[in-house]
Amino acid sequence: MTNRRQTADASPAASPVASPGPGAPFGIAGVRVGSGLIPTEVAELLGGLPDAVSGLARGGVSSDAASATVVYVDDADPNVPKFGIAVAVRVEPTADADATIARLQRERWGDPADHAVTGSGAGGANEPAYRLFSRSFDPVQFALPYRPIYFLLWYRANDDYAFMIVAHTATVREDLTRALVAGLGDP
Repeated sequence: MTNRRQTADASPAASPVASPGPGAPFGIAGVRVGSGLIPTEVAELLGGLPDAVSGLARGGVSSDAASATVVYVDDADPNVPKFGIAVAVRVEPTADADATIARLQRERWGDPADHAVTGSGAGGANEPAYRLFSRSFDPVQFALPYRPIYFLLWYRANDDYAFMIVAHTATVREDLTRALVAGLGDP
């Protein structure tokens, strides 16, 4: 079990967030990345996202053989990092979107028993499978120990990419997700 100890400089414990409603949250069902794109091409798409989201400046866009990433950050106070990260992870296309998300959740972010899940969906005809959750980490696991970190992972069956949003607050998670939807969503 993750240690959820609070310290004087730690953020407050995760608080309930309004439910995004039925179906996939924040418009993620509209995100489409063309089939066959390589991560550098997806990084170019991410480079078209806004220069700032939730008061965080876009810090950079990068890619490697398996993913493309855009980072938003406000490092004015190094003791309390403020960030939002969007990652497009290249996956082997599969019809089982829910299994893909379950695998990514466990492989990237640890035992789901340590996650406070606030929303999930198995996916469907045009809906992606998704997990909306938060979790805190011990000092050796993450740069922000004992503070809740907020996640949204999603994958639509048979797509080439799954997506992950990671942020220091639920609000930044939602705002960055909506920016990604606006930038990569269906016209």
